[in-house]
Amino acid sequence: MLFIAVMVIPPLTALVPLYKLVVNIGMMNTHAIAIFNNVAAFMPLTIFLYTGFIRSTIPKELEEAAKIDGASTIGIFFRIVFPLLKPITASILIISCVFIWNDYQFAIFFLQADEVKTLTVALSGFFGQNGNNLNLVASAAIMAVAPMVILFLFLQKHFIQGELPVLLKVNKRLKESSPMPIFFNKESNEFHLQSKNTSYIFTILNNNQLGHLYYGKKVRHRESFSHLYTSEAKSNVACVFEGDLTFSLDTSKQEFPAYGTTDFREPAYQILQANGSRITNFVYKGHHIFQGKPKLEGLPATYVERPMKLPPWKFP
Repeated sequence: MLFIAVMVIPPLTALVPLYKLVVNIGMMNTHAIAIFNNVAAFMPLTIFLYTGFIRSTIPKELEEAAKIDGASTIGIFFRIVFPLLKPITASILIISCVFIWNDYQFAIFFLQADEVKTLTVALSGFFGQNGNNLNLVASAAIMAVAPMVILFLFLQKHFIQGELPVLLKVNKRLKESSPMPIFFNKESNEFHLQSKNTSYIFTILNNNQLGHLYYGKKVRHRESFSHLYTSEAKSNVACVFEGDLTFSLDTSKQEFPAYGTTDFREPAYQILQANGSRITNFVYKGHHIFQGKPKLEGLPATYVERPMKLPPWKFP
């Protein structure tokens, strides 16, 4: 709101105090005052346009996916976000450069010496009390317009049509083609459950138990999340398979850690069996992913658009 309020105030209202300040600090007829003045004048507009473009156009999933891949905050900005800012960057360059190039109201007061005069101020010198040199004015006007025309021709493809809408259309098609927020990567045996704002990712471990990979802010789906699972040989741990020192349930993040399966941490559950044993070993057998929410016979269910009946369950 502060940036918008600054943009509403007419620039000429600050001319008198600004002129007095420039005279007192000795910056009249210097290039520095022109740079500082223009930066301060267009900073609110630049921040306003960049903020609106990033918030409304660039999906957060891009940053979250890069963060999962191990990218730093600076790397995410320069390698992911900044390349997608070409349309708004071109717009800001064209708008600010045209206004700065054509500035007359401030340049006439702060840049009065011949060696620092801008082109717009120099053009006014062709008009005098006793006569006007229209031929020189026309020639100089063409020279003044040429740089801005070249700039616009160079940036117009980004100014008129940005590249990001294409990316958003592809992302929208992917979401429409996959109505179920449940994905399964067959090659890596990974499940990815998505809600509106969160992602829940788990995998099938080597012993067919379920291992936890990620739960947090929603991330874009990818072919593999294997980078979230690390396996290395560790000492002083019980291993599941003989000769394989890289896989131990004692150091793995399990979805439902059980008692008595080489994991000596606190179990998530204990079941007392008829013979008095508390050892359990629940493993993955198979799964089915259905479109929509099927009705479960004999159990309460929430409202669904298209109720479905479950087919007979068969383990693979």
